[in-house]
Amino acid sequence: MGLVTVVLQAVVTGLLVGGIYAAMAVGLSIIFGVMKIINVAHPAIALLCAYIAYTAFEKFGLDPVVSLVVSVPAALLIGVVVFRTLVRPVLGGPPLSSLLLLFGLANFLEGVMELVWSGDPRSLTPFYSAASIQVGPVILSATRLTAFVVSCLVVAGLTVFLRRSFTGKAIRATMQDRQAALLMGVNTDQVSMVAFLLGVGTTAVGGTVLGLVYAFGRTIEASKVEE
Repeated sequence: MGLVTVVLQAVVTGLLVGGIYAAMAVGLSIIFGVMKIINVAHPAIALLCAYIAYTAFEKFGLDPVVSLVVSVPAALLIGVVVFRTLVRPVLGGPPLSSLLLLFGLANFLEGVMELVWSGDPRSLTPFYSAASIQVGPVILSATRLTAFVVSCLVVAGLTVFLRRSFTGKAIRATMQDRQAALLMGVNTDQVSMVAFLLGVGTTAVGGTVLGLVYAFGRTIEASKVEE
């Protein structure tokens, strides 16, 4: 394998995996843009959804992509509870308050996951996990390609929502100037909740499909499921 092929393979692989992280990052940026808080529980929610997909796959043979119909609603339910009990009371307060609360939530979720699933590495291995597609000199892993496509669809859908819907425009207005949006009649409290749920939802998708690419235990590790 020549140097050019090796570099091209590395670039394509990086783009495929980067697309997954982009889906999670866009949700994180929406939360910060609207509420000016850093959701440090983001990775814990992603890991939880990977575990949910693992359980659905092992117990019921549900494909990890199909298991999004379970993991995303579960994450959104958690998001509603977290927003109402932890995030809403500290909105507009010192940044350290939300940071500490969400850090505590992350530790709590990680503790629950270790009790339920233990810290042993797990992986999602559907029937296409060993499959690949060759395009010229580049080999595209089926799992990476699937995860990338799902992530792109989520980002594209989110983009359309933010640009076309009234709620999406309200979110963008709140991100630009919260006080001006409030004066124009935007319910910023409702917008904050929707933004938080969008962030949690994209994290749920990203964490689930990332489990197709990497093994995960207490964290989503860098050990690859497939070569």
